[in-house]
Amino acid sequence: VGFNMMYCYIKMDQSDNVLFYLKKVLSILNSLTEGALYPAFCINIYMAFVKDYFGETEEMDRYLDMVREDFDILEHYETMSEEIELYFELLEKRKRFEEMAMQLDRYIKYAEEQNLTHHMMNSLLEKRMMCAYLTCDDEATRKTNRYMEKILMEQKRNRSEVTMQIETNHMRDIKRQRMQKEMMRENDALERKVELEQEALAKELEVALDDERANCLYQESMDFYFQELDDYVWLISIFQKLIPYYEEKQDYVRLVYLYGALDYEWNEVRNRQLHKKEQDFTYIDKLIEMMPMYSSFTDRKIRKRFWNNYYNKIIVGLEKRCIMVREAYQFLDEMKQKWNSEEVQSLDANDVEMNQLISLIRLRFGKGLLQILDEEKEIQTRFYRDAQSLYEERKAMVKSEYEIEPVLFASNLFSLYRMKKRSIHEIFDEYMDFHMYQCLKYQNEDIPSLDALEFYDDSVEIMANWARLGVHEEKIRKMELVIS
Repeated sequence: VGFNMMYCYIKMDQSDNVLFYLKKVLSILNSLTEGALYPAFCINIYMAFVKDYFGETEEMDRYLDMVREDFDILEHYETMSEEIELYFELLEKRKRFEEMAMQLDRYIKYAEEQNLTHHMMNSLLEKRMMCAYLTCDDEATRKTNRYMEKILMEQKRNRSEVTMQIETNHMRDIKRQRMQKEMMRENDALERKVELEQEALAKELEVALDDERANCLYQESMDFYFQELDDYVWLISIFQKLIPYYEEKQDYVRLVYLYGALDYEWNEVRNRQLHKKEQDFTYIDKLIEMMPMYSSFTDRKIRKRFWNNYYNKIIVGLEKRCIMVREAYQFLDEMKQKWNSEEVQSLDANDVEMNQLISLIRLRFGKGLLQILDEEKEIQTRFYRDAQSLYEERKAMVKSEYEIEPVLFASNLFSLYRMKKRSIHEIFDEYMDFHMYQCLKYQNEDIPSLDALEFYDDSVEIMANWARLGVHEEKIRKMELVIS
């Protein structure tokens, strides 16, 4: 991580940050035995790169001499292609063409054995041709030319094979198109069947409910819901039909599930598909109003749904900016009061899942950072005090503070600034280090994880807060560059 951070800051031309991580890296290297952290080749090539950045040519040459010795005994080229590329760049910069030619010969031989791509081979051969020309090595020039001709012939042969493959693929495409037309005909028939079923369902919903009809609709719709077959248009219609019926019947068990399901289909599925950020708390509040009956529910899964609803009201409300932080605190205090009541504690004080959910609500309350600057001073003070407390709790649970959730990490830094313990530029630089670490952690994900997507989304919001706190525009622009 230290070498990667130095490389990034060199590219951004931030010499102070390069020196900072250089000291960290040297400190770590001095405390370890040789080769314990990183292969010597990589250590020395990065050190040569840093010395070149600071214009220390003698030190750069010294490290390049060590790199040459390391390269001679290097076994796993494939894991260090980027470092090898950097090695050749530095040799070319120092005009050490004879050494470069010798190492290229070794690397080209390896590349041929491993059947590396023609593009990579061409790149290596071009470098080798340059070395031969600059060192007036006619024999190497002829040999490299022959090698390049050989590569060219292989490329022509491959192009012929590719042409045949294209023709084969064309025939497959024609066959695929015929199959697609057949599938479209089948889909049209299926869509018509679904339309008829939906028309029948619409008529069914117009008919007054009795116990048998209501039970059938309830069972079928909840099966769809729990299997995550979220046809929200019809599920919402069915739930809205069933709720008044079961409210009149006072069937509170089914109402708990119906309120929760309708809230999910409306606020999560419907709003996500329609790209809306609004949050309707109608059915969350209906469920919370049933708290006086908490002890009458013998199934703990039903009781757990009360706390799921508080999570949706508080945390999802903050994420979507449907409630202010002061409102979220009101709901949080209300939830704590009910959770700590004698009735609830006598039943669920030792329930692992419920305790985890209550802790998660406290932990993710850091989402309030995204709009805390719009709150009154009293609310801000409470938020920053809670952020510091939560930060210390999380810090004790993880190996590194860089594993703490980004919003909570930033909240703690904001609190240190608000309490005048650190300057705005100190906490901004610390957050930038944290942000770069997260970027490096997520950069190799082919499909971004949910944690990565949340980090990227929150980063944009956090950056806006830095600007409002008065961070210099030049630093903000650099952070925008990193985020982009």
